[in-house]
Amino acid sequence: MKRNRDIVWLPLSQIFFDPDKEKWRDKAACKNAPLETFFPKKGASTQRIKEAKAICNTCTVKQDCLEWAVQFSERALMGIWGGMTPNDRRAERKRLGLKDDDTRLDD
Repeated sequence: MKRNRDIVWLPLSQIFFDPDKEKWRDKAACKNAPLETFFPKKGASTQRIKEAKAICNTCTVKQDCLEWAVQFSERALMGIWGGMTPNDRRAERKRLGLKDDDTRLDD
């Protein structure tokens, strides 16, 4: 399948961003960090993931970020959010009793 180079690929986080509900993002420690820090390429070093998590651990809105991110399955939302990788969030979703296909977009 040929990839169309005219398509702009956006992270799901930008597609489902509601600025009225998510004012916490203005206070996020990662706000001005390079995007690739929180969206490492497959096979990225564990050091890069640790760097992202270290920034999350200094963040005053880490819990808000994590609560937002856990709403989405790890297949729907990539990257590090609230100090958790997609695999970390999968475990958290399981602990909370959320199914893989249970992605909430509206509350």
